[in-house]
Amino acid sequence: FGYTDQEGILKKASTLKRFNFRSNISGKSSNDKFNYGTSFTFNYSESNEPNAIDGSAGSINRNFVLGANQSVPYISPASYVPGEGANIPVVFANTPLFLLDRRDTYTRREDEIKVIANVNASYKITDNLTFRTSFGGDFTDEQLLRVESPISFNAALFAVDGDNTPGFSDQDVRRSVALNFNNSLTWSKVFADKHSLEVSLFSEYFKAHRRSFGFRQLGFDPATFSPGDGAAFVNDNADNDNYVDTGRATVRDAGLFSYFGFVDYDYDSKYGFSATLRRDASYR
Repeated sequence: FGYTDQEGILKKASTLKRFNFRSNISGKSSNDKFNYGTSFTFNYSESNEPNAIDGSAGSINRNFVLGANQSVPYISPASYVPGEGANIPVVFANTPLFLLDRRDTYTRREDEIKVIANVNASYKITDNLTFRTSFGGDFTDEQLLRVESPISFNAALFAVDGDNTPGFSDQDVRRSVALNFNNSLTWSKVFADKHSLEVSLFSEYFKAHRRSFGFRQLGFDPATFSPGDGAAFVNDNADNDNYVDTGRATVRDAGLFSYFGFVDYDYDSKYGFSATLRRDASYR
């Protein structure tokens, strides 16, 4: 088991909480012919991180690092009044106040569930012939939330005339599943203590699915606003296009079936050669 609760260098703006569980089991038969193993990992994390602090977002009112580096040093954080970001005068000197307001009124949260599991087994048919098989899966579910409060400085700054309920919310859900199934049959033998030969046949099947859905909501009622909740959503109306929402969705599938052979010969640990022949059948 493991648990992490960490706060980053940007106070309130970068945090990580993570829970993980890991299990590994292995065993074998009394005659050592049959061996098996399993591995299972479960991870759940909640992260909050600022957007584009590497400089790709050039606006000092949105980039904590850029704004802190370029803003004036004589504005006291005590001048910032929580909840009054929309009333901050739009002058360069107030950059520290813009950033304090963004810290308190902008939400970026990513929740992730990830499960990785594998089962493998082998059976020694004869002293020289061994069969192996393994099956693995990788499941990931991500939910990303980005919200700008309707009472924030940035929402008020970029609101069009007549828009008294600004702000936006981006919500995205992504889910992916990848499966992998492998089988192999290996024959190996040493002749006259100097010649060693190994011949293997393999088959591999891979399948992956990815689904995502998201939308952007424009406009919030400040009276019922809460990040991630739909109670404050403002519906579009015939008077203007301030609250036209957009949706997005993606479907991706992939598959690959392969079979291949491998031959390896070695003489006295000095000379040798190996060869592989493979064929792949793609979903494309």
